[in-house]
Amino acid sequence: MGSRRQAAVRAPRFTGRDREVVAIAQALAAEPAAVLVEGEAGMGKSRLVRELLAATSPPGSGRILVGTCPPFRRPFTLGPVVDALTSTVDRVEELGLSPLGGALRPLFPEWTAGLPPAPEPLAEPTAARHRLFRAVAEVLDRLGPQVLVLEDVHWADEATLEFLLFLTARPAPRPSLLLTYRPEDVPADSSLRWLASRLPEGMARLRVQLAPLDVAETGRLVSSMLDDEPVSAEFATFLREHSDGLPLAIEESVRLLCDRADLVTQDGEWLRRALEDIAVPPSLRDAVLERVDRMSAPARDVLRAAAVLGDPIEEAVLLAACDVPESQRPQAVAEALGSRLLHEDALGRLSFRHALACRAVYESIPIRQRRGEHLRAAHVLEGLARPPILQLQRHFREAGAVDEWCRYVEQSADLAMSSGDPRTVAGMLHEVLTRVDLPAATVVRLMGKMPLLMVWVDQGLLHDLVEVLRRVRDDPALSSTERGLVGWQLGRMLLHTGDYAAACRALERAIPDLAERPLDDLHATIMLSWLSTTHGEAGDYRRWLDRAAAIVADPATPAPNRLAVHADRATILLVLGDDAGWASAAMFPTEGGTPDELSQIVRGNANLGEAAMQWGRYDEARQRVTLASRLARTHGYQRLQDQCRSINLRLDWFTGAWDGLADRATALAGLDEEPTIQVESLLITSQLQTAAGDWTDAEQTLRSAVELGRGGGVLIDPSLTPAAGLARLHLMAGRVDDALEWTEKPLRLVTEKNIWVYATDVAPVRVQALVLAGRTNEATALVTAYARNLGDRQAPAGQAALLLCRAILTEGRGEPTRAAELYGQAADTWQALPRPYDALLARKRQADCLLSTGHPDDGVHLLTQVRQDLADLGAHGDAERIQRVLSERGGQRRRPRRGPQGYGDDLSPRELEVVRLLATGQTNREIATALGLSTRTVDAHVNSAMRKRKVNSRTALAMAAAVAGFVALKPGS
Repeated sequence: MGSRRQAAVRAPRFTGRDREVVAIAQALAAEPAAVLVEGEAGMGKSRLVRELLAATSPPGSGRILVGTCPPFRRPFTLGPVVDALTSTVDRVEELGLSPLGGALRPLFPEWTAGLPPAPEPLAEPTAARHRLFRAVAEVLDRLGPQVLVLEDVHWADEATLEFLLFLTARPAPRPSLLLTYRPEDVPADSSLRWLASRLPEGMARLRVQLAPLDVAETGRLVSSMLDDEPVSAEFATFLREHSDGLPLAIEESVRLLCDRADLVTQDGEWLRRALEDIAVPPSLRDAVLERVDRMSAPARDVLRAAAVLGDPIEEAVLLAACDVPESQRPQAVAEALGSRLLHEDALGRLSFRHALACRAVYESIPIRQRRGEHLRAAHVLEGLARPPILQLQRHFREAGAVDEWCRYVEQSADLAMSSGDPRTVAGMLHEVLTRVDLPAATVVRLMGKMPLLMVWVDQGLLHDLVEVLRRVRDDPALSSTERGLVGWQLGRMLLHTGDYAAACRALERAIPDLAERPLDDLHATIMLSWLSTTHGEAGDYRRWLDRAAAIVADPATPAPNRLAVHADRATILLVLGDDAGWASAAMFPTEGGTPDELSQIVRGNANLGEAAMQWGRYDEARQRVTLASRLARTHGYQRLQDQCRSINLRLDWFTGAWDGLADRATALAGLDEEPTIQVESLLITSQLQTAAGDWTDAEQTLRSAVELGRGGGVLIDPSLTPAAGLARLHLMAGRVDDALEWTEKPLRLVTEKNIWVYATDVAPVRVQALVLAGRTNEATALVTAYARNLGDRQAPAGQAALLLCRAILTEGRGEPTRAAELYGQAADTWQALPRPYDALLARKRQADCLLSTGHPDDGVHLLTQVRQDLADLGAHGDAERIQRVLSERGGQRRRPRRGPQGYGDDLSPRELEVVRLLATGQTNREIATALGLSTRTVDAHVNSAMRKRKVNSRTALAMAAAVAGFVALKPGS
């Protein structure tokens, strides 16, 4: 398999707050106002301020001062105001302060040289504070800011809050205030409550309460972090529930899920792989623990017990699991509930309100104490009428009780598999197998429960299990059958690490010990039939195929196993270019009864469809893949459905169905658990980039595909075709030596494995490079070998590529007339598949030969037609290159494009539609769906609208549209 690639995560787009930004901006612009933005930790208050400041500034271009209140137990006097001023004022002496400014010296030591002399000290503290307030206000007057922004004023020192009251009580002019705070952390006697309720006449007040994001907004926020790919409703709901809609919690959770590679795509949508605990982001941990530290010891004990238990639990169970004296329990629970960290659900169960807060408290418990609390919790839960198995295995694991842990892991694994959650099973089993030394027989039993589908996508997990199996393989306590099972398990894991030779050895060693396990024997034999095509003696693959056929000849063999052997036999033969595979493929069924039978039918038809595509039999390929895709979709075989999508992607490229192809390729590129599919998607992307003339991007994409696919296939290295694509790019750029280097290994692979039906893309490029390098004899030998091995096989793609190779070789020998004929034949053969792009490239070569043989009119005419056909197909880069040739020869030029009606700096009707939807918070993808446009078209409209309105963000565009009256947004709506 290729190396695993993690999902790329961007900073989240500002989501769900556009209307609040508009309301705040309008309030601040209308008149001096006090705007109070409240929301609990992580709700996005600071982000809202940043977006507001980035998107707009109040009329008159006045300055905005920004300060933040630090979370100190004893904050510095006027700390946030001092910080705001010192970050703004460079030379205080230029402000022309009155002698009152001398009172600022204690607060602003860095300003000492520019301040007036210190005034006489005042005996009365109230008078001294009032003088200080007047001095600070004078600085503000000189600066003339229109808005003073202070964040986290729930942490503000009392002097700062009193200064704000002083500031609002002054006669105009006075700045507007924008304050953010957490209402739950505002002390009952805080002056902030006065500020929020009592303002002087003439000063408007706006209170904005930031609500949690809903499911749709959560989905949009997550999508913005994942390159605007859609996310599933299930995933959005999962995050909404486990983050309570806190933007910060959502963001940190997505980052953690991506770090763990717990995100995958399905049908072009991001979704979580499994419902797992989410580690707590440090930024929230500090906030939670500060609140916990302020509580009484009994309440902290209750919170710790709740954190250890994790799930909602009855109060009696919670109290039994914590070490709180009975007399103190009611008050402790009441205090925990009053903190809003703990809450009671409709069923009367207690749990943390936020999963992240729960994790913060849990991780603050010392490890030794945590083990004891887990053991106590486990014993309490075991005594329940219905012990919770999943929770018990977790508690015994954390308590270090290995025997109990293993017992409940097996029960939990069975339960999870029955619930269709193989990832949870893989995680639990991997953990117990690798964290403790278990008896060999226990390892065999647990490995038998391992869902390898989940293991294959994680190379680290895979290598861990390989080491475990190697450790126990020669344990004398194993029976022969158990030793055979270990060898079979080891062989199939080594296969997916890419160590094929070791996999062969392990499987061959295991098979004699599997006599009493015929199905495992069959699976090992089928796997050996694949591996021996390249890592065994010549013809070994037929020996193993025949052995598999003999095993399934037993009437007792289950039908799914017979289908698997049938499909693999036909596919292996076709991959190796054996025509006998078609007779076997023709007998493969297209329908079945049981789910296991249907799974093999889908897999078999998908593999046979891919083989047909490689041969160039596109009609048959499309029929088989369409059937497989329909069955996979109907019965929920997602991996097989993804495989079908990948094959269809390549078929669409070949047959010229390029409309929307780039978007579909991009969607498949996100399947981190399917490197082979990722390689295919990158390949298609690079081919589209090459056809468009984006050679630099194409080269980068191809290099990624080569790296991802290198060594990732048992028989066919997925990097073979991308390497050929890179070589073609080098040839187009005149780098012949590089082209030779990139085609050497792929051709050697084709030759050594005798898989000439896979030489379609690489052979013509190799021949061209050899000819240009003057190595005509080698080119001739290659074409001869290609013809001999391809023979008269009904492989239209290979036959077309062979004609192209012959034409290139003939042209290199200086026979342009004959070469033109061969290029024409190659083009006809490509077109018959159909494979129009390759046909047009061959026609272009034919035209070049005609131009050099004294038939310029014929050559120009053919080039002109090819240029138009390439442009119609979407290969604009190739069309442009031909146009340059035609222009140099004085041939037909392009007709000038007639653009649509111009609107100057005004928004076009379509741009207005886009902006109106944008202002409601919709993403470009959602706007595209609503208007029936492509996402790229919407991107262009948004960029054009931002340019015309002279703004540089979506929020600023929404603001500008609201001010201009294009968008009917009202403050507070």
